[in-house]
Amino acid sequence: MSLATSRIAFLEKAQESLESVFPGSITYNGATFACSRSGLEVVQGAEPGGFENEGRVMVRVRTANLPAAGLPRETPVTLDSIQYRVEECLLEPGDVAWSVELETV
Repeated sequence: MSLATSRIAFLEKAQESLESVFPGSITYNGATFACSRSGLEVVQGAEPGGFENEGRVMVRVRTANLPAAGLPRETPVTLDSIQYRVEECLLEPGDVAWSVELETV
């Protein structure tokens, strides 16, 4: 197994782990996909929300679930029944999931 293949396998396991510990579902373009809410819950009273930074929520969505170019800014999405718009969508080289920053509508 090559180093690149090993790295991808490791990242896939890490993403699965994140999805089991910080589960979420994001709806885009009529389809719903599993995602992980990156980071620790810091929302008051342990309410759902994932990692929140200045009113924004960070999630990771597997690359297979989104278009090759990711999601353009201002794209409307639904995260666990709450409406958001995409603030930023980044993919690190060789990663298996997009890092998506969402802002409430």
